[in-house]
Amino acid sequence: MTEPAAKANELERAGPPLRRRSHRWLLALLGVLILVCGIVIGAGAMLIVGPRIVMHTIQHPEHASERFAAKVKRDLRLSEQQTRAVRAIFDKRMGKVEEIVREAHSRVAEQFEQMEQEIAGILDENQVRTWHDWCRRHRPVLLGPRRPKQESTDEPSTNTAVSKERAL
Repeated sequence: MTEPAAKANELERAGPPLRRRSHRWLLALLGVLILVCGIVIGAGAMLIVGPRIVMHTIQHPEHASERFAAKVKRDLRLSEQQTRAVRAIFDKRMGKVEEIVREAHSRVAEQFEQMEQEIAGILDENQVRTWHDWCRRHRPVLLGPRRPKQESTDEPSTNTAVSKERAL
């Protein structure tokens, strides 16, 4: 074999392993890039969706009974009868909790109103308008929705539709 043909033969044998090695690094780099993108997208989604889920849960306690009963049923492997009893107890106690929350809500709203008036007292005319607009926009976020007072019953509700009607 001639010398140029031998060198070409050596280069052919050396070529593919180098290419395979560079492809491995490229694949590893691509995998890390995909992982980082997934982390960023997941974190961004949780920053956007997470607070909405939490606020919905806080602002709509009428759905809590269903979620609570389903979770307890699954975790404790309850029978249907036990699940109904747990849900009845939960509804009864949550009714009392909601009364407490409504009382606290009115006290918090009162403090918010006083704060709004006190801050308005130190602002100029343009700032006062802007401040009152800001308070009007942010009040639902800071205080949650206004809930009408429910008539108090000691009898627990086992029907979700009845619970939702009472909450409205």
